[in-house]
Formats: sequence, structure tokens, C-alpha cells
Amino acid sequence: MLSLAELEARSEALFKAQTMAPSPDHVGRDVPLRKSEHMVAMSADGIGETPDEVLMRKAASPQELAFQDFNDACVTVSAIMGKPVEHTKLWRGRQGVVMRKRAELLMTKAAMDTSTATAGSEWVPTYYSNRLVEQVDLELKLWPLFEQIPMPGPTYVFPTETARPTVYLGSEQTSDEGTKVTSTTDATSNFTLTSKKFNARIPFSDEAEEDYIVPAVPTLRRRLASALGRAKEEATISGDTSGSHQDADVAAGDRRKAFRGLRYHALNVAGSTQSLLTFNEANLLTMMALLGDLGANPDDLVWICGPKVFRKGFCGLTNVQTVDKYGPGATILRGELAKVFGVPVLVSPVSREDLNATGTYDGTTTNNGIVLLVYRPYWFAGNYKQPRIKIYDSVNYEQGHMVIRERVAFNTPFTSTKSVIGGIDAASA
Repeated sequence: MLSLAELEARSEALFKAQTMAPSPDHVGRDVPLRKSEHMVAMSADGIGETPDEVLMRKAASPQELAFQDFNDACVTVSAIMGKPVEHTKLWRGRQGVVMRKRAELLMTKAAMDTSTATAGSEWVPTYYSNRLVEQVDLELKLWPLFEQIPMPGPTYVFPTETARPTVYLGSEQTSDEGTKVTSTTDATSNFTLTSKKFNARIPFSDEAEEDYIVPAVPTLRRRLASALGRAKEEATISGDTSGSHQDADVAAGDRRKAFRGLRYHALNVAGSTQSLLTFNEANLLTMMALLGDLGANPDDLVWICGPKVFRKGFCGLTNVQTVDKYGPGATILRGELAKVFGVPVLVSPVSREDLNATGTYDGTTTNNGIVLLVYRPYWFAGNYKQPRIKIYDSVNYEQGHMVIRERVAFNTPFTSTKSVIGGIDAASA
């Protein structure tokens, strides 16, 4: 095995050789997340993977995770500093040497010649890995609960059924073509998923130095992922595309104008609301009953509420507080509650708890929260463009900008069906 000094000398020689040829400038262009062409690892069956695969998929080991993180840090630093990866301290330093050596070892295990093209010695980070997508997904609690529809275009007309076929009692046939099977009309329809773009931007000074940027990269990525995940969840719960949003403090350009969300549906379909000013089991069961046959299978449902409603309401239910009634999962022992009547409880930090008695925000009465009981199969999440990062310079202001963006959709074909029930609760009383 080569010593560290030999590795560094080898890296320096490689750097000089690489800088003889022009390198791409990354400033001001999109950087995709799920693509690369620089690294090969050995899969579980011992067969070398294609160059794209390690950065495209979820890391399968701490070593692959380190590869992805280092790759993303190099791409970010290169873009912010406006110089090729090979010219950065990060790439030329000890960590870069170790990563290139690790790439060579992986390729050697995969029975590849490290002295040829696409070998470890030529691995130069150019694209973001799958890590940012994973971090965005971790931030999302609500979005993954709905069926995910890959969208081939920004607008996708999606076929669906609006009613079940009718089944009739048949009889045994006693002659050739004697009795026809009773026909039924399969009530099919379609609805449109229209993608909306979500953006977040972080500015930074032109005076930013690489020694400052490198430690900040993980924080920048977490902040962007958190902002994007939170925005999608806010739109899913509180979205409204009406000219005048249901909440008085939501202006044009707000993320909650992307699509009509769950609360809008609950408040605008007749018979889909229930008072929870008395928060008890009886009123929660009434909410479930309002769903009719859609509420028959608890696995198809989810309760959604904010933190105050969860603590004051759900955790305060008489039949879940004590060990004699709820066993070792009692809220007095654990301070948490997984299910109520077999239905999972999802606590979302973006579920508003400053609403009026009708479940909307007016800036005057702000002491109510809402509980949503959702029939998940009737809602669809469309994914058109995965998260992407763009880094560009603003010369006039001597600033750089890191922007994350994603295009998604959320909709239901059952706009007049009680598939979401809203319970209004005095959250902060």
C-alpha cells in the first residue's frame, strides 16, 4: 500500500497533468443530482457497477456515503469559487487524495484497469449525487403517504376511475348464447396533474473563501433540503389556488398558492367538517363516520395535526393516557401516540394552529387548529423534476447565489367527495 506521502506526490503529478487541458466552468449552469460519470464500485455479487450508479443510488456503505458527500462538496466549492474542481484546495488536499485512492481500490476490486479511461485516477466530481434528494425526502413526512406519479411532462392527464363497476348475479347458460352477461358502465375519467416549481435561494458574498465554504457545505445542503421539504408540506396541507387564498396572510408567489391542498378540500366539500372544541373519542369517531365506506380500512387513513393539537388533544384523550387503559404505550409513560382507532397520527410542524373557528386565518381570531382525517388513496403526488441546484454570480451586487428548485404536483380527481374530514379545535386555549 502506498504511503500518504506517495499518495500526495501522485496526486500532485495527476493535478499537473489534468490542468494541461481546459476544464469546464460550472458557474451559472444547472447541476443535476442523479447523474455522474466518474466512479465505479463493486456490487454485492462482485460485478463492477457502471460509472453512474454509485452517485445515483443510495449509499450502500460508509465509504460510498463519504464518496457522495465529498463529491457534492467539490461540486459546490467549484461552483461558488468559479474555478475547476482540480484547482480547489479541497480536491488537492489530503481528503481528495484519500478519495481518489478509494476510487481506485473500488475499481481494482471490480477487476478494472485503473490506468485507463474512467478509472479511479480520473474521477473528478462534476454532478451532485443522490444525497440531496435523500435529505429532501427525510424532511417530508406527509408527501410519501400518497401515491407517487412520475410525470412525463409538466402537465399530465392521469386516467382514473370515479366509480366501481356493478356486479350482477349470473345464471348458468342452458343454450348457445342464451343469456347475455348484464353489462355495466365502468365510470372512468381523468384528471390533470400540473407541476409547480418550488425555489429556495441562499446568497453568499464574493469575498467567501474556500476555507470558509467547505465546512459550510453540509449546513447549506441541510438548509436547502429542509426549506424545500417544508414548502411542499405546507402546500399539501394549506394550499389554495383561488384568487383570494383561504388564509388572509398568503400573498401571490407564496408556496401555499401552488395547488389546492387537504384543508381546502375539507373546508369546501359539504359535510366534511366536525367541531373538536370538545376533543374526545366520540367526536373523532364522528369524523371517521363522515368518511362513510372510505373509512372502513384504517390502513388507508391518516390523522394530520399540529404539535399543540397533538399534545393537548390526542395525547390528552382519556383512553390513551393511563397504563390500565392503553398499556405500556400510554401517553403518560411515553409522551407519544402512534395510532388512534388504528389510524396513524402524523404531527406536522406546518399544520397551522392560528386559525379562526372556520378553519382559516383572518389575523383576528387565532386560537384554533385543525385535525385532518385523510383517505390517502384518493390523493396523488406528481413528480416532474427532481431537486436541482443552480449556482450563479450576480456581478452588480458582488454576490453569488445557490438556488434549489423542484417541480411537483398534488391533486385529487374526487373534488366533491368526502375524502378529507377537517376537525376544528381550540389549539391554544
